[in-house]
Amino acid sequence: MTSPELKELADMIADNLVPRFAVFHKDILSIPEAAMYLGVSEGYVRRLTSELAVRSYRPGGKMLYIERAELDRYMRQNPIKSMADINAEALVYCQRNPRRRI
Repeated sequence: MTSPELKELADMIADNLVPRFAVFHKDILSIPEAAMYLGVSEGYVRRLTSELAVRSYRPGGKMLYIERAELDRYMRQNPIKSMADINAEALVYCQRNPRRRI
């Protein structure tokens, strides 16, 4: 590769990747940034805010912002239990409710 090609490649990387990684260091995100952070469309993020599933802020009455911690909380809803968790719950249940023999 020639020097101009390398510079063009470096510029392309800087233009495309740096903004994407910057999202992970910000505490307050705009709708496009929140969509990029979650890996969903902007419309889906707007629907989450309109359904009040995620708390949002409108400081000037126009732009909509969401805290990254709020998005993390939303993503951690409804966890799927691992087999170890299920077995531990079953063991506790069996210990608390011994089987009655007739």
